[in-house]
Amino acid sequence: MTTKPSESTQIKLDHTALRTKSAVLANKLLSEPLLLIFSLVGFILCKSLNGTALQISLLTMLNPSLGLLVLYWSTSIHCNPQKLSSNLIWSGILARMPFLFFPWVTNPWIFIGCAGFYIFFYRASNPAWMEVIKLNLPDPHRSKIYSFASALGYAEGLVICLWVIPWLKQDEMAWRWCFPIAAIIGMTSVLVQNRVVPHDYKLKPEKTKKSQFSLKNKIVTPWKESYRLMSKRPDFTRFQVGFFFCGFGLMMSSAILPLYCVNTLNVSLGEFATARLVCMCIGYVIFSKFWSRKLNSLPIYEFMVYVIICFILFAIFIVLSSIEIYFLYAAFFIYGIAQAGSHLSWNLSGPIFAKNENSAVFSSINVLMVGIRGCIAPALGSILYIYFSSYIVFTAFILLSFIAIWVMMRGLARHSMIS
Repeated sequence: MTTKPSESTQIKLDHTALRTKSAVLANKLLSEPLLLIFSLVGFILCKSLNGTALQISLLTMLNPSLGLLVLYWSTSIHCNPQKLSSNLIWSGILARMPFLFFPWVTNPWIFIGCAGFYIFFYRASNPAWMEVIKLNLPDPHRSKIYSFASALGYAEGLVICLWVIPWLKQDEMAWRWCFPIAAIIGMTSVLVQNRVVPHDYKLKPEKTKKSQFSLKNKIVTPWKESYRLMSKRPDFTRFQVGFFFCGFGLMMSSAILPLYCVNTLNVSLGEFATARLVCMCIGYVIFSKFWSRKLNSLPIYEFMVYVIICFILFAIFIVLSSIEIYFLYAAFFIYGIAQAGSHLSWNLSGPIFAKNENSAVFSSINVLMVGIRGCIAPALGSILYIYFSSYIVFTAFILLSFIAIWVMMRGLARHSMIS
């Protein structure tokens, strides 16, 4: 499951791998502007469009819960790998199209709909893109290249912040033009991704006798395949359970964080953008290489324990920010550290556990589990916020994270016994 750092120098990259490495870097740089601005949607909905707690909760739920629909989109890749290329093209274009109309959006429900459209198609491309990376890049280099590309993207985000944040401080409605500009840049990433799809995957499939269409099978089959895989691979299941608990608490907190920042901390869009974009990006960039080395040298369970501890510290500092606003900046710096590790493990866990199998199936389950907790966690977080307080939500997040650590430690113990 893990690879010693010294082994990475023994495997040289061939021409295809070098092209894929360049494509991964270019894709991150071209996609980052929209990802950066999109991270502010919850706060924008609350502050600029006067979104209610229900609307903010729904927006938060869309991000993960749409993963359930992505499962069906991704199933077409499992059954027909030749669709890998068309998946990357269409999902990449459709994801970004709604933002071209953002300068004229004033209704919060239309705003939520556009965000949901982006979330669905952006997530839909992930299993296909991870499969391309798995096929074209050797294992020792995979996490190193992906981590470096992510860090480079966040470093680009810091540069973009030098332009965006002063603009937002001067005019809080400037976000209307930031989105379409970033979307147009992001659409060019589709061409970059498609250039490195393995040639065999671009071939048209041979014509076969079509079986009778069954809506029931279309709905049930992806769930059966996911259940079958997790039953067959208890090591992967333990990872998913631990990730689920921590992610559940994080989603509860994310649902009420814009309300907490606006109503309790009373911060402006410029202040929130500085914390969420600048401080988080700095934490992400500084620690990306650290997490890359750790993922190659540690079992993924032990790796996740350290990541979850960072999320616990994030929750603690968020609570302390009600005493002193500077703790908010520290909290998002720590959040960037945690995200660098979480992002790496979530995206590469499929290839790590799949080994010689089709990693798209494993990656699809990652999206599925995000979708399941996304249907529950944001709503529960909003209910706790309305009837109790934001501090109850953050406390629940911390407790669930400790449970996640316990699950990962059990997985590590079993991994050590097998090894």
